[in-house]
Amino acid sequence: MISFKQTEDLSASAQITYDNMQPYYTHYGVEWELVTIRKQISDLENWDILFDDTVVGAVRLAMMRAVVICAICK
Repeated sequence: MISFKQTEDLSASAQITYDNMQPYYTHYGVEWELVTIRKQISDLENWDILFDDTVVGAVRLAMMRAVVICAICK
């Protein structure tokens, strides 16, 4: 069964992302390091994807703040 839980270990989550994306990085010549991924995900809302209670992936959400500008025309 697939389930989700909030990430507790960002370093392990970064490693999963690095491992899963490695073919893409290699194919397109992207040079990412694990430390870079860890830094980039630290400000996101991170969730582990679990299959039968085993972490198999991650979902990351970026919360954006909406700015509402009100103008009154005379």
